[in-house]
Amino acid sequence: MIYSHNWSIMDYRDLKSIWGGSMGIFDGFKKKKLLNNGAKLINQKMYEDSLEYFDKALEIDPNFDYAWYNKGYALFNIGNFHEANVSIDKFLEINPENVHVFSALFIKASGLFMLKEYQKQLELSNELIEISENSLEKLYALNIKSNALLKLEQYDESEIIIDNILNEDSESESALVNKATILSEQGNYHEAIVYYENSLEIYNKKISDYNSNKTKGQVLLPEKMLNNILSEIYVNKGKAHQKLQETAKALECYNIALKLDPEYKEAQKAIKLQDVNSYE
Repeated sequence: MIYSHNWSIMDYRDLKSIWGGSMGIFDGFKKKKLLNNGAKLINQKMYEDSLEYFDKALEIDPNFDYAWYNKGYALFNIGNFHEANVSIDKFLEINPENVHVFSALFIKASGLFMLKEYQKQLELSNELIEISENSLEKLYALNIKSNALLKLEQYDESEIIIDNILNEDSESESALVNKATILSEQGNYHEAIVYYENSLEIYNKKISDYNSNKTKGQVLLPEKMLNNILSEIYVNKGKAHQKLQETAKALECYNIALKLDPEYKEAQKAIKLQDVNSYE
């Protein structure tokens, strides 16, 4: 449940040599222009439209690593996580030593989370920790690992990592959510609710700052993924309220979750169960 990362969108300025091997000058110029046009669309959040440009660039040069990376990033942002990871894998296969490898693996790990492939996410998190070059990247990688461990119900190991993250960054919204989940598992519902509320406050502030262009270099997760994460937080917060017999607060949380993601099954199930209990 990572909220943001300093994503890198690649354009021709990243390339040491746009022409590449025996490629003609015209083709080299054309693929550069296609890459740039696609990158501009990504910066305008027109992710689906950008794909056409990256595909055309790849028709010219199937080994154009930066086109594969940007295609993966665009696919990730429209919620096509499987195909995004296919593109990222192709990028890594072509250029495993690229300076953007951490960002590429981070995208892949986030996609695995949405695909519920938690064991693969856990394995990838160890690689991210190993290649992280600074404290911020390491915190991102540790969050990825704690998320996977939590989903795999390895609570003790996850809690150790979460506490270490919060010691370094007390406003890590992902770590706050995960801490709340563990507290709920332990039956500490009052404390869990506090952590859920703190995480939601940080999420909402970051969303507000992003929408008002107060943040630079940080990009929100795809809307589908972000709404899924927020819905899960509200459902889990609602369940904690329900354990405390705070029915009205629980129902309010479930309704917010459904408003964010009308197809979120856990919210639908929680409301149905709430309705059944109200007639008992």
